[in-house]
Amino acid sequence: MSENRQQVIDASEVLSHHDGEDTVAIHVGEVCSFTDFLLITTARSTAHLRGLHRRLDEHLAKRDIRPLNSHKRSDGNGWTLLDYGFMVVHLMTEEMRAFYELERLWYNGEIIYDDRPDQDSTSI
Repeated sequence: MSENRQQVIDASEVLSHHDGEDTVAIHVGEVCSFTDFLLITTARSTAHLRGLHRRLDEHLAKRDIRPLNSHKRSDGNGWTLLDYGFMVVHLMTEEMRAFYELERLWYNGEIIYDDRPDQDSTSI
């Protein structure tokens, strides 16, 4: 398993452990030009979203992984996008996640982590 893939799985577990809901990580390297992995999780509120962001930053900073561009944060509207190069993280409120349906946009990707209840881990 590649080091980046393991980092994405570990980051997914951190978000799930801190009550990120329906966390899913998708390998999109074969169908995407800007990243290899997408990581998506749902926050219960904008305060929870900020907490998830802080926990993820702490976890990744310990591994010397820092965001490439911190200006894409929009947690006031319920969505924070964090670009780590090999991985793009979407922290979203339930309303934003339901509206944008990112998993459906990237259905061609391989799911490498999925804590959504009652989901077939081979398809989105």
